[in-house]
Amino acid sequence: MKKLSLTMLTIAIMTAVSSNAMAADVPQGTVLAKKQELVIGNGTEPASFDPGLIDGVPGSHVADDLFEPLVTVDENGKIIPGVAMSWTKDPSGKVYTFKLRKNAKWSDGSPVTSKDFVYSWKRLVSSPSSYQDYLASAGVLNAAEIVNGKKDADSLGVKAVDPYTFEVTLKEPNPAFVKMLVHCSTDPLPQKVIAKWGDQWTKPEHIVGNGAYKLKSHVVNGSIVLERNPDYWDNAHTVINQVTYLPIQEKQDLNRYKANEEDITYNTINSDAYPQVKKDYQHELNVTPYVGMYYYVFNVNKPPFNDVRVRKALSYLVNREALSQYVTGHNEKPLYHFAPTSVEGFKPEKTELEKIPPAQRIKIAEDLLKKAGYDQSHPLVVNLMYNSSDWHKKIATAVASMWNQTGFVQTKLDQQEWKAYLDNLRIHNFDVARKAWIADYNDPSAFFNLLVGGGSSNDGDYRNTQFDQYFKESQSASPSNRAILFNKMDRIVNKDAAVIPMFEYNSQRLVKPYVKGLALNDALDHQYVKNFYIIKH
Repeated sequence: MKKLSLTMLTIAIMTAVSSNAMAADVPQGTVLAKKQELVIGNGTEPASFDPGLIDGVPGSHVADDLFEPLVTVDENGKIIPGVAMSWTKDPSGKVYTFKLRKNAKWSDGSPVTSKDFVYSWKRLVSSPSSYQDYLASAGVLNAAEIVNGKKDADSLGVKAVDPYTFEVTLKEPNPAFVKMLVHCSTDPLPQKVIAKWGDQWTKPEHIVGNGAYKLKSHVVNGSIVLERNPDYWDNAHTVINQVTYLPIQEKQDLNRYKANEEDITYNTINSDAYPQVKKDYQHELNVTPYVGMYYYVFNVNKPPFNDVRVRKALSYLVNREALSQYVTGHNEKPLYHFAPTSVEGFKPEKTELEKIPPAQRIKIAEDLLKKAGYDQSHPLVVNLMYNSSDWHKKIATAVASMWNQTGFVQTKLDQQEWKAYLDNLRIHNFDVARKAWIADYNDPSAFFNLLVGGGSSNDGDYRNTQFDQYFKESQSASPSNRAILFNKMDRIVNKDAAVIPMFEYNSQRLVKPYVKGLALNDALDHQYVKNFYIIKH
């Protein structure tokens, strides 16, 4: 008994962390501007401000300001406390105990408690969304069974031990668990507010959050204005008083920045303008690592895309090197794997496709299409769906040209607005669709989880039982064995041609010289406005 207690104490000491969290770190002697207000380009209109329904980077940017999860990250991407001051895990590695800040409050002044996390997490696993299975992938006890309708949400492995102690039980140890809690889908939620207003609870006049900012106003496709939340537990160290997010495309984003109507651009600069931007704004351009990938997904159950020969042919016809060199415009790295080569814990092996010269790939693709019953007199018709964006259109046009070059394929481009695009992905109403994934946490499982059979983010409805088994094993394997398992999964994905990986992302962002506090070494590109400040200029 004494030995067990000593072990528990040792683990607690080793895993407990400091209660200090990041905030604006203003160097001594810095003269701040009187007006602390920012305007930031944010890509597209978010589908929702509800953390459990966020789908895409633009929504995550806003959610990161309106809400705060148990843990966040510092400017280097390292885990630091959020609402949780500290946490411990038991000797089995399955039970985590989080101690919450007693001064954490909602924007209406009421306290944030462990019950708010219990409610949020149970709601997440029982409500259809792109992240419904997120806690299942994290290994939370009974999460998978709840998502699949086999158990009730009340059986989820979470407990409010007391108002400021939140306990989580995992099915098996998961080395990436705490890293996964940075994602906004794990944010606490105000149950009473949601019960009162239903799906209208995120409107400016109703929404209650626990982040450094609160929603002041929202004009759809116009602007999202956030103002400082005086009830935020670390408000004393927040400097920016107001931030306006603009859901605008790359060209308009850049033009507004040049006209001094914007302080920070979105993290993708118009590729046509990029060479000139590098020349004219070299001291304002910030290019940083970004753990994300760009790929096309097949609707694998829809003929003829249920034929692996068709999928492989289309993949072989995409010249990744040409895309990166001549089309994307940001020096992206060509990708042949279902995870970026830069992600922590992934050491990919060279694929068969990589070993084949581009010219030879075309001949192989033609042979595959012939065997599948297609030729120049009877071409394969492909509808390529992508969401509205100058950049996505440019890439889709280039890929269509690559597919069409042999005469064996006839491609139709299908550009859709963001919400319609998401709806069609969810109901599998497409042939081939543009996809991208920015990791929710820096681990290979953040990517391979997307292809687990039945997962809510598995838009192509790809299923392979061996792949699923390897993924399950990876959740509790040692670091060295996890690396082996991820390579096995990668080989399966490439053999089945379930997707077409294209390139790895980087982040390109223009920032006015007077804006300070951005995170430039976080591969997940979390940019918390509470850490920003404006110097006198």
